[in-house]
Order: sequence, then structure tokens, then C-alpha cells
Amino acid sequence: MLSQSEQNKIRNYLFSKNLPFDLLLEVEDHFQEQIENLMQKEMSFEEAFPEVKLLWKKDLKETYPWHVLNRTENGKITLLERRTKMEIEVKLLQIAFLVALITAICFMFLGKHLPFSQFKTSFIIVYSLPLFTAVIMYFIKMFSYSKLYKKPYNTFKTSIYEGFGKDIDLLLYCSCLYFLHLWLGTDFVKSFYSVSDVVSSYTILKGIALFIFFGWGIFLNLRFYKSLQSFRKIKTQIKAL
Repeated sequence: MLSQSEQNKIRNYLFSKNLPFDLLLEVEDHFQEQIENLMQKEMSFEEAFPEVKLLWKKDLKETYPWHVLNRTENGKITLLERRTKMEIEVKLLQIAFLVALITAICFMFLGKHLPFSQFKTSFIIVYSLPLFTAVIMYFIKMFSYSKLYKKPYNTFKTSIYEGFGKDIDLLLYCSCLYFLHLWLGTDFVKSFYSVSDVVSSYTILKGIALFIFFGWGIFLNLRFYKSLQSFRKIKTQIKAL
């Protein structure tokens, strides 16, 4: 069993790698288990700790993401974080655009059976949902986990599910892109109803753009929801810092 000071040495080392806190806790468990296994073979902590760090050297190698312009130590991420985030985001993107595709197919069917006014209202409500759910989850996070936005907790990453600048990407979608989203959506509905059999290439392009915006909004919501789930799990450990 590792002493508290030995556990602190492991955690401080992992903090130096700028890992998101939820991912850090998982890696920390592996570190402790591997060190304890080595210590059972008559090795001291001082001998076992460097051995385990060597095993994790490749995964914990730090590089700068492509979007980081201010290249400070805090801007680095490990290969483990990059790989884990990519796996998560690919899975969430697949779910998001599957939902967007099913929604688009449903509206193509409804467009031939509902009056224009009803279709337009339904269309705007459904395609506005990513905004409203994002705002709701944002305020839940702000009020329930306000501690995360204060020093020293705002100086480290809390979740692997957080995007660029914590909530910046979500807020950008909810503000700038949303107005384009609504204009594109209502404009597309008018174009959809203004043709009978022949659909212009311009209408098709607007439909593709709308599909991408809607799918991206669902993706951001899924990631935000996952980050809230992660915060609930690590809330106790954060309070103990």
C-alpha cells in the first residue's frame, strides 16, 4: 500500500503532464497498481516509480495541438490525451450525424404531407433544440460546478470531454453560428417548397450546409453532456484538492 506522500508524488507528476483530471485519475490508478506490483518484487518506491514512468513515456510524451498559437507549457497535451480525445470525438460525431440524418429523412417525408406553416414551425423547433439544450446544460454546469471556474481549478483541464477553451466552442455555436443556422434553415424550407420535381443545386448545397450545422450542434451537446457526467464522478476528488 502506497503512503500518502508517495501517492502525492504520482499525482504531482501526472499534473505536470497537463492531463484532464478525469483522465488523470484513470492513469493514476494504473500507476499505483503497477508500482505496487513492482514493490511486491522487493523494489522500493524510489526504484519502482521511474520504472513505471518509463513504461508510460510514449503515452505521456507532450506535443502542441495544431490550434495552439501561444506555445507555453500549459498548452501542451500528451499523446494519450490526443488519442483518447480523438476516439471519443469520432464516436460522438458518428452518433450526432446519424441522428441528424434520421431527422433529415423524417423532415423530407413530412415535407410532402404537412401544410407549409406546420412544417416550418416543426422545422424551426426541432432544428433549434441544440441551442436550447446547450444553454440549459451550460447553466447547470455554471451553477452546479461553479468551483471549476475559479482559481486554482480553472488553471487545469477538468474533463477529456471539454472542447477548445472549455466552453468557447459551444458558446460560439450558440451565438454566431445559430443565427446563420436559423437563416439557412428557414431559407432552405422556402426553397424546398418552391420547387416541385426539380431541386436546384443551390438548394441542395443549403440542405447539406444545414445538415452539417445541425449535426455539429448535436455533437457539441453530446460532448457537453458527457462532460457533465464526468464532473459528477470527479466532484468529490476535486473538492479534496
